[in-house]
Amino acid sequence: MSVPAADKSYRYFIMFIDDLSRYSWVYFTERKDMKSITEKYQEWRAEAENKSGNVVSYLQTDEGGEYEKEMTVVLKRTGTTHLTSPTYSHQSNGLTEILNRKLKDAARTMMIHVNLLHAFWSKAIEFANEISNMLPHKATGKIPYEVFFDLPAPSFDRYKVFGCIIEPLVDEETRPAQSMWDKRANRHVYIRTDSRSGYEYWDLTSQRFAHTHNCTFFENEFPSPDEFPTLQMEPRMRKRARVAVPPVSQEERQPQQQVSPESREQEPMQEIVVQNGPPPEENRPPPHKSNAAQSKHPVNDNPSFEEARAGPDVETWKRAMLEELWGIKQNEV
Repeated sequence: MSVPAADKSYRYFIMFIDDLSRYSWVYFTERKDMKSITEKYQEWRAEAENKSGNVVSYLQTDEGGEYEKEMTVVLKRTGTTHLTSPTYSHQSNGLTEILNRKLKDAARTMMIHVNLLHAFWSKAIEFANEISNMLPHKATGKIPYEVFFDLPAPSFDRYKVFGCIIEPLVDEETRPAQSMWDKRANRHVYIRTDSRSGYEYWDLTSQRFAHTHNCTFFENEFPSPDEFPTLQMEPRMRKRARVAVPPVSQEERQPQQQVSPESREQEPMQEIVVQNGPPPEENRPPPHKSNAAQSKHPVNDNPSFEEARAGPDVETWKRAMLEELWGIKQNEV
């Protein structure tokens, strides 16, 4: 996933499916490497064998490099046969591919429906997988939970609409002093049912996950994106200012030849011609309107800086100075 999870920095999830009952597990990890895969496999194996009372005899995967070395040692030590599918043949892992797509589609739909940020993707995947285990499987026609545990599936009444508004009762022990007239319940977001009588929710005030059992649900109300101010997991597109770059001529695109200091000293100095007075008429910029009228006062050809600045022809001297600078620039002096 491109977005880290809200609770931890999860970026990937791993699925394990029991081929007989079609019961599935989902585990989350920060990295997709050999060590992480091995740790999650050992965690799943311990849970599956403990819950079912059976031993894992076969493990089918693709030919990914993350199943080499450490994973191979673990499988050999436990006597598990490792079955691999041919390269670039996703149809050989159809059961896993279908579940992967189903969980992603369900999680995406739920988050869009309740206005949750992408950072809640791991909670949405976990919720979707739990509901999937309670529904009859298309291939077997049986409920995976009942086949695997040999127990009746829990009632759906314990589940609420993912992402709806939940108002947990503020415990008396956590109420601040002098809070007689404060609210006894606050607005938060329901995430999942974590036990027979407990619920996990996202605390909009402290911006963290919490648990409660005494609460009220509003399954037709959902949070708005503005209620997640400090959740920095969501990537946001920022408009970047574009700097206008002038077009480059063909001469400037060509790489300039490097000139050594020795050859630079041997080159003759170019002759520079300095012309006194204003530039020729063809190169002279158009006169300003204020300079159209000639000065009626006599002109001193050699005034000092103070005299030129304080004299009546100060504008004329300014124009002459600008014309001289313009001529120097035109002649590349």
